[in-house]
Amino acid sequence: MAKLIWLGEPEGGEDGPRKNTWNGHTFIRGEEVEVTDEHMIAKARKNPFYSVDGEVYVPDGGQPHPNAAGAVVRDKSEYSEYSVGELRQIAAERGIDVEGQKKAEIIETLMNTPA
Repeated sequence: MAKLIWLGEPEGGEDGPRKNTWNGHTFIRGEEVEVTDEHMIAKARKNPFYSVDGEVYVPDGGQPHPNAAGAVVRDKSEYSEYSVGELRQIAAERGIDVEGQKKAEIIETLMNTPA
């Protein structure tokens, strides 16, 4: 089970739609809905218009949704462009110890640790 929040349409602002129906669930913008459907939860994790258990997905090169609050989750490919030294610097800035880890391990650590 996960708590999903529909963030709304960013270009609509306060005048945009206030609710959305998906797969039989009605989402009121900004309100939590408990969902047990694992397929739906997985799809929502990669949808920048939904927050899943407090995490918001942001595609490569994108900005978080204006209504987003919580940890930002980015694609691994974003980190793949960095050198090991740059990844270590990002980890250090976030207070994450990645000493002795290889590039793939550092990326995995960064991806699984809230920003």
